[in-house]
Amino acid sequence: MTDKIKRDARARAAATGESYTRARRAVARQPATAADVPGAEGIPQPAAVMLARHARAARLHLGSWRALAEGSQALPRDSGSSWEEPSGPAAPVLQARQTAGLALLDLEQWSERTALASGAITALPDLLGPPTPGGSAAERALYPQPAGDSGRWCADAGGRLPQPGEEHTGTEPGPGPGLARHCLPGPVPAWHLCLYAEGRDVRKARDVVPGTPAAPVFDAAATLSAYACGWMDRRGDSPADLAAALDGLAELAEQLASVTRQVLAELARRAEAGTLDGADGAALASARDSALGVLDEHDPRGWTVNHLRGMFQQARAALAGATAALPDSGGARIPVTLARQMAGKTAAQIRGELGHEMFYQRQRSKTRPTNYGRAEALERILTWLHAVGAASYDPAAHAAADPAARGGTADGAR
Repeated sequence: MTDKIKRDARARAAATGESYTRARRAVARQPATAADVPGAEGIPQPAAVMLARHARAARLHLGSWRALAEGSQALPRDSGSSWEEPSGPAAPVLQARQTAGLALLDLEQWSERTALASGAITALPDLLGPPTPGGSAAERALYPQPAGDSGRWCADAGGRLPQPGEEHTGTEPGPGPGLARHCLPGPVPAWHLCLYAEGRDVRKARDVVPGTPAAPVFDAAATLSAYACGWMDRRGDSPADLAAALDGLAELAEQLASVTRQVLAELARRAEAGTLDGADGAALASARDSALGVLDEHDPRGWTVNHLRGMFQQARAALAGATAALPDSGGARIPVTLARQMAGKTAAQIRGELGHEMFYQRQRSKTRPTNYGRAEALERILTWLHAVGAASYDPAAHAAADPAARGGTADGAR
């Protein structure tokens, strides 16, 4: 179909003297007929709509594939221009991506004209140029954005492909991160907000801050709290997992410095300007200086130093090239029963088993002696998995490389 549009656009440009772009735009907006799309006269309208949606979803997935490949540096970033010939070692893959993108665009335009010819829409979606009422209506009918959807459907985590009969919500998207629906009224209260604590001078943040400017701060705190609550799982993390956590903490330190500077500087500014009555300006200024001394200390050479981020970056740099390694077992053996139970499980599943065991032993320690033997055996299994990079646990392969995995007699089941 796109080849036909190109031919018609060239013929129109030659006949009218228009530019090729203007001629293609005009041709693309011409109503489709059954002759343009063979078989369109018999296709049900819901099927025609879903053809267009599947083609659009495929293009969205190809965009996600490209973003993932470039973001992980599996492929170099390219301009994406179809008229530029890819070069370098990745040229065949880049060329394939460009070819696939153009082919999917052809399929999408064919599907749109099929939908038009079937009567599902009364105009083609706008391809080039400013939006038109008919084109915008067709875009909404063929490619609706359900409530809460990003507009990328199943190409985004948690998204889905709109089903037949599902229509555009027609509502504006809700406030994004940092966009407030309302502000907290009145004077600053004597009580303070916490995520989970309770007490006379404490209020639950979830009851107060949703929709306010401070909501993203508490959302970030809740997310980090969820990670901290997984303390029992840390033994099962691979070295790369822990290094990634350090990278994340460095990012958090960077954002913490920015938010701290914004909030404390704004409070100090208002105190100095006399627009904040009842506040202790000296205490605010002292708090700002103390916090920024760690997070954003001024350097005489003209820049600032985030010491907290620097500590995380230093620890992360020390891990470059580190790998998991099995220590001497000291004569301990992995129980045969436990090895059999873990056979075929992934590292993430065994990590969960280790976390449960660590938590169980801590709870048990409140009333009786603990026994971390099973936890130590699970940790050794995980260490071997991390060291060899296996997708799942193979007791025989582990036994061939590790004496501790050769025929333990103790029962590892609880």
